[in-house]
Parts: sequence; C-alpha cells; structure tokens
Amino acid sequence: MNRLSLAAWMLMLLFCLGACTPSANSTTSQVAIQGASRMQQATIEQLFNQTTIPAVDNTLALFCSFNEGISCFFIEATQVEAFNFMYDEQLYNPINKLDGQLAQQILKDLDPKRVDQSKNNTVLLRCSKTNGFTCEINSGTAWEPLAIE
Repeated sequence: MNRLSLAAWMLMLLFCLGACTPSANSTTSQVAIQGASRMQQATIEQLFNQTTIPAVDNTLALFCSFNEGISCFFIEATQVEAFNFMYDEQLYNPINKLDGQLAQQILKDLDPKRVDQSKNNTVLLRCSKTNGFTCEINSGTAWEPLAIE
C-alpha cells in the first residue's frame, strides 16, 4: 500500500468512527437516563400537602422548568394535556410556585441528566394517591410511569 492510499484509508476510518458513534442525544442514552427516574414517597406527600390547586380525583399535576435555576408550578388537571413545554406566562403564577427546597428535591429524585435532555429543560409530572402513590412523567414525548421509593 502506498502512502496516499494509507492516508485515504485513515481518513475514511476516522470519518466512519465519527459518523457511527452515537451522539449524546441518541435514543440509547435517553433510555438509560429514563430508567433512572423515580420519586421518593416523602416528596410526593409534600407535594400533596403544599398543592395550591385542589387535586382532582386525588391527582395533582405540576411542571418543573430547569432554566437558569429550578422552578416548579402546580397546574390544573385541565391544563395537562394542552401543555406544550413552551413558556406560557399565565402558567408561571407565583401563587402556584413550589418552595425552592421541594423543587430541588424533585430535581434530585428525577435525575438532573434526564431533565437536562427533556424538551426545553421542562418536565410535566402527574401524581395520584388513590391506592398508594403513583406518578408519571412526560419529558416532551409521552407519559411514562415513575418508580416510587
């Protein structure tokens, strides 16, 4: 093999390695991160104690946004399905804001990496206390159950 063809093979190999390596936003990395999410039962109990919007059918909803700090707000059950993960000034009502310590606990429970990869760094949560506690998370694509510990 002469030097030119060896150099061409090296460039092709480097190109293939760069093109074939999964990116940080790939489905593979999201699956691993999504599996790590859970909620502590104590955190959920605090949510039900602090809610500013009455729970409908023992279910409450909130969204948490992690842009330049963390903020979580309760929202009405009727707003959940219409939530589009975009900034909406009407949803950022200070009356419905969780205290900072509880918002930090939610971030810790959910795993900051998962939230960082969610749509617009925002997650939507829905928790129920019908027969024990259950929670679901929507990171911008679909609802998924959360493990309760």
